[in-house]
Amino acid sequence: MKKKIVCIGGGNGTSQVLKGLRSYPVEVTGIIGVTDSGRSTGKARILANIPAPGDIRNALISLSGVDEFIRNAFQFRFKSERLPDYDGMALGNLFIAALSQMTGSFEKAVEQTSKLLKVRGSVLPIMIQSTHIACERTDGTIDVEEINVRRVGKAPIKRLFLTDSSASLHPKARVAIQNADIITIGPGSLFTTIIGCLLTPGLKDALSHTQAKVVFLMNTTSQSGQTEGYSVENHFTTLCSYLAKNTIDICLVNNKKPSEKQLEKLAFEGTTYLPLTRLDIKKMKGMVNLIQEDLIEKPHAQRSLWNKQDTICHDPQKVAKSLMRLLKK
Repeated sequence: MKKKIVCIGGGNGTSQVLKGLRSYPVEVTGIIGVTDSGRSTGKARILANIPAPGDIRNALISLSGVDEFIRNAFQFRFKSERLPDYDGMALGNLFIAALSQMTGSFEKAVEQTSKLLKVRGSVLPIMIQSTHIACERTDGTIDVEEINVRRVGKAPIKRLFLTDSSASLHPKARVAIQNADIITIGPGSLFTTIIGCLLTPGLKDALSHTQAKVVFLMNTTSQSGQTEGYSVENHFTTLCSYLAKNTIDICLVNNKKPSEKQLEKLAFEGTTYLPLTRLDIKKMKGMVNLIQEDLIEKPHAQRSLWNKQDTICHDPQKVAKSLMRLLKK
């Protein structure tokens, strides 16, 4: 029987993990956040009154077994000066929005898109309700919707919450968590992606009762508008504050320092490399099994990210190999 790995998160981070695992003989399930509200995803949400399809689209493409042309078509973004609302709209987001209206169900739209793309594994929305995240800041102000929560130049985030109390963990996601051998959380934007997922009612309980090893994939950089000044230990303790005690078994941290050219590029864009320091190790001792490995991609050309800041990404194959080693143990 194949071992089961569940990946919780969203954005490019979780897609990188799924991409690395697709070639291994394991059963992979992506449980993907749906509270994004910016850019193309936000427009699709308004158009069809659905949860956010963008991170779902990326996860489906990462596990897709169809021809590269079809995968690229789903990621294609329209260019339109005459219809500004559709400028930058991803075809895959429109496709999922259309199927949601055709079938009357966002869940069915994701299922049918999975079949069309011949997904090797499963991709599930973490919830099927169309809700938003909101935050209270240290100065007492409240911001609603992901696009506002991550806005730069505001007071630090004090706490995060969902606007819809009726939202709940997808039943199939709960079953996947119960049956998993390894569960990964992250990498990704700490508040708007990772904790945005952990806010899902039912997830905290499901994670605290699973027999799987729960692995937190630590980010490689801080992020403007969310984690300026955060250390590795800050990331970890903030994450744990939204979970039951001792939920995280392993924290997998990159220990490969980027090149000077990469560091200069990060500094220019207002992002800071996140090193694992001796103080981090001292503070986290006894809290979690801390594993250090080279996990980052080699320097690459500037990626085309529509209205989104670039960062130092985890290498899909390096992460997958690390997880497979943990699986064997």
